[in-house]
Amino acid sequence: MRIVPIFEGLLYSFQPESEDVSEFQKFFEFLQDQEQLFNFFKENKADLKRPYSVSSALQQIRGDFTRMFRELQRKASENDLTTLFRHIQSSNIKGELYSREKYRYQRSWLRMYAIRLEGDIFIVSGGPFS
Repeated sequence: MRIVPIFEGLLYSFQPESEDVSEFQKFFEFLQDQEQLFNFFKENKADLKRPYSVSSALQQIRGDFTRMFRELQRKASENDLTTLFRHIQSSNIKGELYSREKYRYQRSWLRMYAIRLEGDIFIVSGGPFS
């Protein structure tokens, strides 16, 4: 497992040695792949609440994706990712303190999971519907 930079000094991502893309890249590639998204919503249609149909859910996700990425870029440029991620659980392994965090874009279905290290460094570990 490698750790690759997204926004140097702030946001990194796990990348399995056997894969060409990081968890961060998988997150955004999935959200840009309209066929995968369509199939996801079609398979999970029963979970969609009115007024959402598969096509309206796709439209909503596309807009949320664009706004989420812009917000992430803006907050990274301000060195302020801490206002995006919310605490889920703290752990202490071999004396290293870290916490599991979740960035949920507003009231969207989109979520990005990360591990927060001391010094407010985040490592993306998964998303978007994890």
